[in-house]
Amino acid sequence: MAVSASAGSRSSVKATSTSTISIQTKATLTVGGKGGFPGADVTIKYSCFPAPSGGYGGKGGYFSNFGNVTVSDLNGTSGSGFFTPTCDDTKNTAVVFVPGNFAAGDAASNAFLCGFDCALTSKEIKLSS
Repeated sequence: MAVSASAGSRSSVKATSTSTISIQTKATLTVGGKGGFPGADVTIKYSCFPAPSGGYGGKGGYFSNFGNVTVSDLNGTSGSGFFTPTCDDTKNTAVVFVPGNFAAGDAASNAFLCGFDCALTSKEIKLSS
């Protein structure tokens, strides 16, 4: 019986995501965002491919493209802001309002979005007026 030399070897293939997201280093403390609440305007840059029809996203799907940005300052104040990304396979920029009585200074932030697939990132940011 002949056995191929590669019969016992495994090959791995790394899939490339169709979604990317990044958080800008500086966020602006604001008052009066949605409903007049204090919070932070966080700028993100992203690209995503549209969600498929049916399943969890797309035209006629249960959910459409979606995203979230979370901020937590050094005092432990945290908040999350949701957004609807434009998933058109081009680079986009969005400013997401994250409600919270944040203090100026260093903070942690993470952001994710889902279109055809999902992307997630975390970064230390600077909150200022």
